[in-house]
Amino acid sequence: MSTHAMELLATSNFLVHGNKIKPRQMSILRLTAQGINPKEIARQLNVDVRTIQRDKQQLREILNVATNDLLLDAAREQGILDDELPH
Repeated sequence: MSTHAMELLATSNFLVHGNKIKPRQMSILRLTAQGINPKEIARQLNVDVRTIQRDKQQLREILNVATNDLLLDAAREQGILDDELPH
């Protein structure tokens, strides 16, 4: 796992949003907010790209949104993502 990925996991809440979002999912949200594509996220987190896709599906269910496009907006609106991340 990359240093950047380790830092993200270390700074993530263990579980957030009603104890539903897991640390790796939080890392995926943050990396996605930075504009990193799923293949690169998978490489950084040392998981398969299908794992990233599955985690994003679970995040969409948790945040009650239909698309990946709405995922970051919902995460920001609900206070899950820090304001300093690019919109």
